[in-house]
Amino acid sequence: MKTNLKKRKTLWILIPIIIVLIIITTLYINNKTFKTKVNNLMERLPGFAGGEYFRNSPTDMERQVMRSELADYYLALEPETAADKLYIIKKKKMINYIKI
Repeated sequence: MKTNLKKRKTLWILIPIIIVLIIITTLYINNKTFKTKVNNLMERLPGFAGGEYFRNSPTDMERQVMRSELADYYLALEPETAADKLYIIKKKKMINYIKI
């Protein structure tokens, strides 16, 4: 009887925590402003868990510059050469490399 009561209490504590974590994770993935604010907050954490990882991640402006440079590079190539390079990237499933 007591173990059953303990299990129920544990569930009543864990379920709201799990729901909150799912909501925060969904917001982090789908909302850019929320993600930026969380990353800025995480930069303040000491050590590898915070500062080193989040300080090295590119900002939105840096990402835009990288996209622009990549687009300029492909626009400067001959159309056939650019198409071949993009096809090779797609074929090797390196499309995530382009998603900056």
